[in-house]
Amino acid sequence: MEYQDRCEIIRMDGTVDAFGEEIGSPIYNGKADLQLPLGHSGNPYTGFEFEHEPILFIPVNNIFFKINDYVKVTTFYGRILEYTILNWEPIKDDDFEELNNTCLWLKDGRE
Repeated sequence: MEYQDRCEIIRMDGTVDAFGEEIGSPIYNGKADLQLPLGHSGNPYTGFEFEHEPILFIPVNNIFFKINDYVKVTTFYGRILEYTILNWEPIKDDDFEELNNTCLWLKDGRE
C-alpha cells in the first residue's frame, strides 16, 4: 500500500485556549492513504473504489483511537480535508506485512 497523503489525528479533551478555541492532544501525525467514495469529483486515487464514507489507512496498528477524534488530511495534491472518526479497525496480517495498518472510517468531511 502506498501512503501518499499525510494526516494529523487529534483527541479533543474539552480544554480551551484564551480565545475559546478547543485544544486537543495529538495522537498520530504522519503518512496516510485517503480513499474517497466512488463518484467523488476529481478522485485521483487508484486501487480500491469505495461506495461509502471516506476511508483512511495509516501504517500503524498500535494506537487506540476513539470515535469522534479529529482528523485533518492533507492530500498529495495539497488539498486539506477535515473529518472525525466514525469507526476504526487495526489490521494485522502475519503473511503480508504491508497490510499491518489501521483502517479508519471517516465522517463529517469539510473542505
